Amino acid sequence: MVRRLVIAMGWTFVAALAAQPEAGAQEARRRWEKMCQIRQEKFDRVLPEVMRETDIDMWITMIKEGNFGPLYEDLGRGYAGSIGYYIFTDRGGDRIERVAIGVTGYLLEQCGVYDQVVGSMDLREFVAERIARGIAAPAEDPDVLFMVPDLNSHRRMDLIAGALDGRGHPDRVIEKVIGGNWLRLCDEVWH
Repeated sequence: MVRRLVIAMGWTFVAALAAQPEAGAQEARRRWEKMCQIRQEKFDRVLPEVMRETDIDMWITMIKEGNFGPLYEDLGRGYAGSIGYYIFTDRGGDRIERVAIGVTGYLLEQCGVYDQVVGSMDLREFVAERIARGIAAPAEDPDVLFMVPDLNSHRRMDLIAGALDGRGHPDRVIEKVIGGNWLRLCDEVWH
């Protein structure tokens, strides 16, 4: 009798252990789905309002392999082999267009918050295609890149600040350009 009880308890323990990974996987899936829902609501409700209040037609942020930046989680993660761009364009209407270029990943694609997730595409090609389809932002031009390759480093803000200082811009302007405006916007939105 005792032997049967010990065997039954042993099988119960084994069954409980076997169920643990499944429960953990389900919890991870539940959290991921909740984050997708939150991201969707931010993109649908907050982003259009903030972009219009601050008169922003297009917002571009980039990540680099190994240097994701502070918005990586908020934008949905993804993998950038070299440089990836998250591009948000206000084309009017009630929704902001959302495109991820050079960023891939199953979870990013499955979340469904981006209109396009393009693993690799030349930015000139992206802009030229938008112009041809009649959906380009004002003054968008395939010969004007979204970023300056020489500034694509971990020292980008130092380099920008140095260049602005070299041109004689006052410190208050430099502080705004390298992050002060962003901090002000976040403060206005979150408080």
